[in-house]
Amino acid sequence: MIESARHLVDVLIVNYKTPAYLRDCLGSVLSQDVRARVSVFDNASADGSVEAVLREFPDVNLLTGRWNYGFAAATNVLFRKTVAPYVMTLNPDAVLLPGALRACVDVMEREPSVALVSPFLDVDGQAVMPDTKDGLLDSSRLLARLLADRHSMAHARAETEVEIVRGTGYLCRRSALGADFFTEAAFLFGEEVELAERLRAGGGRLIVTDRARVRHEASVTFKFNENSFRVANRLAAAVRWRDRKRQFGRARALATTSIDVLDRAILGLGVAAKAALKGGASDGQKLALRKYRAEMQTMVGAVLTGDRGFVEANSAARRYFNRSESPGVVPEFEVVRWLD
Repeated sequence: MIESARHLVDVLIVNYKTPAYLRDCLGSVLSQDVRARVSVFDNASADGSVEAVLREFPDVNLLTGRWNYGFAAATNVLFRKTVAPYVMTLNPDAVLLPGALRACVDVMEREPSVALVSPFLDVDGQAVMPDTKDGLLDSSRLLARLLADRHSMAHARAETEVEIVRGTGYLCRRSALGADFFTEAAFLFGEEVELAERLRAGGGRLIVTDRARVRHEASVTFKFNENSFRVANRLAAAVRWRDRKRQFGRARALATTSIDVLDRAILGLGVAAKAALKGGASDGQKLALRKYRAEMQTMVGAVLTGDRGFVEANSAARRYFNRSESPGVVPEFEVVRWLD
């Protein structure tokens, strides 16, 4: 076991307007049975998040950005300032279940070739594999629902090696990462694809384990606001199209995206039919219908606009989440509190 550092793990959390969720997230990390230092980069939330961390979590490092620099850039700032041999990124709307961090560290220390360990998702008490593929049917939400039991239980008894992890939090071996944790090409989304490729190219293995679990609320920063959701979803579609085309070629990327569009159309029709039978849509159904419609539109738009669409969507998201301003490439931030 590595014992030379004062703490074994640095947990890096990038926050943007999620104060209530951030409290639960920090509480779950600080209650883990591993020596960990938690560091938060607040992306100019201006919603009380900074004050809450200062007041309620005296052992947490805190940086505040002048602007919202996105997920990758803010994570890299924290990464460069930390030193522990293992480092975890964790979304602020996620909660680590008891023992999760220890389980991830145990895999790392038992298997020196492992570069990344991801927890399973905990959905209503059941272990569910995080998104670990990008095949022809892997992003179909309809199939995911139909095969949910098989997907969760078939892998839930063993540690599984994967090629990619699109997760809400994962532990990495610092020595496998290099100078930065992520590339910063996109304001949001897609960082995991390049990370996985880089780690595997260096001989590292990626593991998911059900011995560690995490609960994730998912996208609370923007999913309840129609404009925020539209901007973020447009960028997500453009990033996924770019990554698929680069990894698999245009033909397979087009086939996969076409299936995704059909998938969302079928799911939307199902929700609309249920709402009609009940005489009107609930708030949850309205949110789902809006989401499916937006996803279809943005996926088609990503295909039609290609690389230009990614550049435009990335720029639009950066401006939108900075009140129409354009922050510089190099993050400007204040060190509010930094503990050794």
